[in-house]
Amino acid sequence: MKKQEFKVKATLQKKNNFWYVVCDYKDGDGKRKQPWLKTGIPVKTGSDREKNKLAPLLEEKRKELELSLHTSSDILFIDYAQQWINDNAFRYAEVTAERYKDIIRSNIIKYFKPLKLKLNEVTKKDLESFYQHLYKEGKKSSTVGHIRKVVGNIFHAAEDNELIIDNPYSKAKCIVPTEVKNNQKKRFDYLKASEVNMVLEIVQADFLYPMVYIAINYGLRPSELLGLRWQSIDLEQGKMKINFSAVQVRSKMVYKKTLKTSYSYRSFMLSNEAIEILKKVKIEQEREANYYGNSYYKQEHDFVFLKPNGEPYHEGALNKSFQRSLEKNGFRKMRLYDLRHTCCSLMINARTKEGNPLFSSREIMEYMGHGSIDTTMNIYAHVEEKIQNEIPNKIVALINGKKNERDTAC
Repeated sequence: MKKQEFKVKATLQKKNNFWYVVCDYKDGDGKRKQPWLKTGIPVKTGSDREKNKLAPLLEEKRKELELSLHTSSDILFIDYAQQWINDNAFRYAEVTAERYKDIIRSNIIKYFKPLKLKLNEVTKKDLESFYQHLYKEGKKSSTVGHIRKVVGNIFHAAEDNELIIDNPYSKAKCIVPTEVKNNQKKRFDYLKASEVNMVLEIVQADFLYPMVYIAINYGLRPSELLGLRWQSIDLEQGKMKINFSAVQVRSKMVYKKTLKTSYSYRSFMLSNEAIEILKKVKIEQEREANYYGNSYYKQEHDFVFLKPNGEPYHEGALNKSFQRSLEKNGFRKMRLYDLRHTCCSLMINARTKEGNPLFSSREIMEYMGHGSIDTTMNIYAHVEEKIQNEIPNKIVALINGKKNERDTAC
């Protein structure tokens, strides 16, 4: 392919009381482009003398754009994506950086490598086709959203470095297929109140029981459950703090003090039953440590939930064990994360004898560690059929009550 040549002309123009460098050139397709580059310098008088003083800056901006156009016409999009994460990994938490690397390798490079597109050749249409490809692969909207975020970061960086003028990410639409929208309504599962004891009985004699019990009762994310440490639990005072996490990134577990959001840090009072369960876990853990002796796994974190030999659990393997245990006993397949949905749903559906909500929306939000009530009510809340069926009769009662009040007044 013949190397593209870009001849850029530039002038100074005023806009919103600031000086801009307005460039003029033709792209690889012969289309005229006139980007306005910010200088950040306010207009004082707007005189020719003032313009002359800015002449060196004008030439500097012109040369930078010309160089960036040549550079972006040489570098492949996938190479720039890889370069971006290598240069910016230090800006993110380890688990986030690893996830971004995986997204670039497994999705972006996999799709764009055969296309051999240069950085400045990627169009709005290319990105829209990429998004649809991800849906066709069966990816969920949340997953596509994470991938789009990385794509956006890559193109925004290219734009900031003036390697591209037209950012295709800003124009590309991500249309969710109808089939995916319909399936999204079913993507969350949870245990109804009548099913909770069934599941607890299934895992009663299993190593899973303490974890399942704690997850349901306190609505912990799997990362919070596996990151639970003895130093964060006071069995005498009956208190438990959530302040550490164990996240699986591919086949590796990453341990960190940072949680999903600042709202995830929270404290709980432990029920008497939870205290007894955790005391048994501690006694069993000490017994196993004595049994294995020098072979007991040495780990720096005093995790509450460990394998018999002291090794920390991997979330993926633990999830599979939970699913096998359920299916073996004729129960539907569920994830550990669904136990968090279960906790929230139990609180949403809890009612007083009079039929009023037992917990307020704010109480549920804070208990679950959400940043907003919208998250609690729109995503995690499931209203059981029994309560839904009672709503029409309650509305009728309200209407009749108002009617009786009017009749009495007359």
